[in-house]
Amino acid sequence: MPENTPLSLPAVVPLPPDLMKEAMALVWRVFQQFESPDYVPEGIETFRRFINCGDMAERQRTGEYTFWCARTDGTLAGVLGLREPAHVSLLFVDAPYHRRGTATRLMEKAVRNAVSRGAEEMTVNSSPYAVGFYRRFGFIDDSGEQTRDGIRFTPMTLTLSKITAK
Repeated sequence: MPENTPLSLPAVVPLPPDLMKEAMALVWRVFQQFESPDYVPEGIETFRRFINCGDMAERQRTGEYTFWCARTDGTLAGVLGLREPAHVSLLFVDAPYHRRGTATRLMEKAVRNAVSRGAEEMTVNSSPYAVGFYRRFGFIDDSGEQTRDGIRFTPMTLTLSKITAK
C-alpha cells in the first residue's frame, strides 16, 4: 500500500482469542522486516520461540498478559501485549500503518489500563528499532542497550503520573 494512501483511524480493542494466530503472524512478519536484520541467529530463534501462538494464547487465557489489537477496515494493523501489571512485552504495527498513530493508540490503551489497575510505572525492553518511539512517548532509558539470548534491548521506564497529568 502506498504511504500516502488514506487509511481509517484504527479501532483499538481487546484481542479476541480467535485472532491470536493472525496477531502472532503479524508480529513475526514485522519482526522479520524491521528487527531481525539487526539480530544474530540466536536472537531471531529466541524471539520466534517466545511468540509461539499456543503459549501466547495461554498467557492471555490466564491473565498473565493482556492483548489489544488495532483494526482498521477489518484489517489487523497492530498488536500490543502487556505483561501484567504494566510491562509492554510486544508492540508491533504492520508496515502500511507505521507513522499513522497506530502504535500511539495502542500505547494509550495500555497506559489507561495500567493506570486503572493502580500501576505507577510502565516498563519496556525496547528493541533498537523502537527506542525513538518510546522516548517520544515519554519513556526514559534505565540503562544502555543490553543483549540477552541474542535479543538486543534497552530497558526503559515511563512514570505514569507524568502521562496522566498532561
